[in-house]
Amino acid sequence: MNFKTFIEMNTLPVSSAENAMEIPPMMDMNAINDRLESELSNIESPENGLEKIANVLVEYSINLPVPDDLEEDDDEFVIELKDNLNLYVIYVQNDNGLYDFHAEVIDDEGLEEILEDESEDSEE
Repeated sequence: MNFKTFIEMNTLPVSSAENAMEIPPMMDMNAINDRLESELSNIESPENGLEKIANVLVEYSINLPVPDDLEEDDDEFVIELKDNLNLYVIYVQNDNGLYDFHAEVIDDEGLEEILEDESEDSEE
C-alpha cells in the first residue's frame, strides 16, 4: 500500500463549521462556559484571549470567527456563532498590564438579558 492510499483510508472527513456546529444543549453551554472561565486567566493581549477562547470552542466543534479590530485597552462585543447561539466577550486591561477576560456562550434570550441589564445600568 502506498502512502496516498494509506492517508485516504485513515483520514477522517473534516466537516464545515456550518455542518458540525449545532446549538449545544444548555448543559453543554454550561460546560463550555465553565471551560472558558477556567482558561481565561493571565491573558497577555486581546489576541491571546481570543486564541484561548477559540481553543475551548473548537473542542465543542465551534469555530470562532475572529474580529479584526480588537481594542487595545478594553472592549465588549458579541459574535454570532449560529442562529440563537452567541459568544459574549468583555475584557479590560488591569493595573498589572494583563487582561481580565470574561466570555460566555449564550442563546438569544441570554443576550437579551445582557442588553437589558446594560440599558438599565446606563439609565442609572
